[in-house]
Amino acid sequence: MDNYEDKRIAEYYAGFIYRWKGRHAFNNIPIHGESGSADQVSALRWIDEALPAILKKFKPEDIFNMDEFALFFQWAMRNTIKEKGQEIKGTKISKKRINGLTGASITGEKLPLAIIGLSEHPRSFTGHKVQPFQYYSQKNAWMITPIFNEYLRRENEILTITGRKICITVDNCSSHKIYPSFFSNITIRYLTPNTTSVLQPMDQGIINVR
Repeated sequence: MDNYEDKRIAEYYAGFIYRWKGRHAFNNIPIHGESGSADQVSALRWIDEALPAILKKFKPEDIFNMDEFALFFQWAMRNTIKEKGQEIKGTKISKKRINGLTGASITGEKLPLAIIGLSEHPRSFTGHKVQPFQYYSQKNAWMITPIFNEYLRRENEILTITGRKICITVDNCSSHKIYPSFFSNITIRYLTPNTTSVLQPMDQGIINVR
């Protein structure tokens, strides 16, 4: 009897909390991102000082933001459906991944996609002479300074032919160090440390890998 009463009481309070949340427009959501740890003062200073200077020199369509993303292509599903009484066993999460580099302008123009993998000559590329992205290999599939500069060099060659000059904003990680003499038509502007989760457009949902 006690167990039955306890169950009824638990169900009553669960229903009460559910209805209270609905009346007061509260939702249960997962906490994600790092904006809560960002340096808000430095972010505001960058918006007030650095951004106006960029906008004064470049048109909105010539201002880009770039960032990397990781794609763990062997991750299994986190949820599944099972029959009552059926035992489901989990497996070790694979850490195999590729890295990508992507960017877009204020007006929505996209920069070419770059993929960084482990293999220098992936077998899946066999028979495909044209790829819709730039491919680079690195032993850990990470972005490194030579790859970043090679990507910019290719883009700078195209911009030199068209006579267009652009500005690209990136975070200040060590792999984004550039060789300035290489890029006549690309200006790099670094975001203030510990502010990318607030300032970087690519971190605001533009990159969405699921």
